[in-house]
Amino acid sequence: RDEAAAAAAADWVLDLMDCLGEAATEARRSHGGECPVFLESALRGATPFLELLGPRLGAAQAAGLYRALRRLPASLAAPLGAGAGSWEVHRALARRASNLAGLEAFSFGELTS
Repeated sequence: RDEAAAAAAADWVLDLMDCLGEAATEARRSHGGECPVFLESALRGATPFLELLGPRLGAAQAAGLYRALRRLPASLAAPLGAGAGSWEVHRALARRASNLAGLEAFSFGELTS
């Protein structure tokens, strides 16, 4: 039961990250790059969970999270201080991706996306 709840929560936060990436992309395309005000606060809210989730991600989840993070403004990734930005998420994800790559867990599509 707890494992199912954790999986559902992981899916939810990964979906949230995908939506934030889409919002950032839409801001670049249609609003001169000005991101919605909720973007930074939503990312900050998701960051602690993403840091914990990083070591447990499967290959498809890690690839999806990388795609979402790539679409966010670079300013949200910068290590601005404790609790600021998503730098620790990037670090945790890089460690997990390195482990998964060593296991050859990524499909060709995941490697090239």
